[in-house]
Amino acid sequence: MMLKTVILALFVLVNQVVARSIPVEEDICETESRKWEACLEIYINKTITENQEYLASTVSPGTKPMKNLKGALNCIGDLHCKGHRKFIKFQLDTISFALDRVIGEPAQCAQDTHDDLQQCVLDSTLLRNPEYNGEVLTCVGKLLEATECTDEEKRVIMSAARAQNDFMEFVFKMKKEESDANLFDETFDPTKYI
Repeated sequence: MMLKTVILALFVLVNQVVARSIPVEEDICETESRKWEACLEIYINKTITENQEYLASTVSPGTKPMKNLKGALNCIGDLHCKGHRKFIKFQLDTISFALDRVIGEPAQCAQDTHDDLQQCVLDSTLLRNPEYNGEVLTCVGKLLEATECTDEEKRVIMSAARAQNDFMEFVFKMKKEESDANLFDETFDPTKYI
């Protein structure tokens, strides 16, 4: 009997130690929140400094803004806690993915439509519409018809449009269902578009 009591007491003690060492959801979310703030502060400070330097010179900032955004996203890393931050991270990951394809090398074949291409993919004015009907895909598809892009280049550019299209569908579904962004629990998966 004494041995059972000692074993039970030891079992309870070990469970308490293990339970204390496992992070609680609130602790994880608080840590994520602090990391989010720190990473975005670095991003904002870099962007402000580089914008001031750009305005004071005649040299284009090139891809620095994209590198800064990617740096911030890498700094933030994966988010565990659902909610508004996860929604914004999903949006920023989508934008980063899309910009790589409409500003970078894959879009060189569509240089004549460059500004139009960016506008098609990243048209934030669509968010004001009462509904969304795939306008991003339609717009990009029509632009690509007028280019001499190869099938592979078109596929890469359309992957940006599909990613942004999916994001827009998410947003409009949330608006229609009056979903709370604080319940958002999705992670951007770039492999879905490759």
